[in-house]
Amino acid sequence: MKLRDYKRSDSKIITSWIKDEESLYKWSADRICKFPLEGDELNAEYDGVPSGMPIYPLTAVDAKDNVIGHILIRFPDESRKNARLGFVIVSPDLRGKGQGQVLVRLALQYIGDNFDVDRVTLGVFAKNTSALNCYKACGFVQSGDILSYEMPIGTWDLIEMEKAP
Repeated sequence: MKLRDYKRSDSKIITSWIKDEESLYKWSADRICKFPLEGDELNAEYDGVPSGMPIYPLTAVDAKDNVIGHILIRFPDESRKNARLGFVIVSPDLRGKGQGQVLVRLALQYIGDNFDVDRVTLGVFAKNTSALNCYKACGFVQSGDILSYEMPIGTWDLIEMEKAP
């Protein structure tokens, strides 16, 4: 697996991996609030980011350049000392095989190679146990209280996590 810059044509592949509403909200929180997906939702989300907010959407590809994952790195404040991960997903064929950890570790390496940050953060829903275990295996720890997050399909517990780069 390696990371490359996200291409607009990746959106259709990545969104095709979302098969139900619960999976949609585990992956995108309340950023994309429609199901079923039509394929251009990631492009619309990235097009809607305010100018000046630095984002780095990255696509994971295999040795044959097939799209196998996606992750977003963004900087939520002007200091750019805190990077935040989001939209983390791997192809359904690769789930449960440690490839999510490979993706997250590649993103952490990318951050370390390209930015001077003090910490990397992310939010994960408590009910998304596979993602939670993946992040723990990559060295992330809970960084605050568990928050109650109102989702279109119910109230979910959100765990904020962080790690030094």
